[in-house]
Amino acid sequence: MCSSDLVELTEEKKAEALIKTLFDYFAHHPLSMPTEYESIYLSEGAERAACDYVAGMSDSYVLHVYNNLFIPKSWIGWDNL
Repeated sequence: MCSSDLVELTEEKKAEALIKTLFDYFAHHPLSMPTEYESIYLSEGAERAACDYVAGMSDSYVLHVYNNLFIPKSWIGWDNL
């Protein structure tokens, strides 16, 4: 395994952790999802609704939602210093 393979595995693990964090958040806070997921939540449960919601997100939307939920607003853009 070369070093680029290790970087790729690390990036894959980061992405998995991000998706899992969002899934866990919405499974525990189902009313934080858009209203169109409420019927899924009520009929099939919070985990199913969270799965459908997160699975339908684009990469950029995942990052947007994650930043809004978990990154302090004052930290956004800190790497531009």
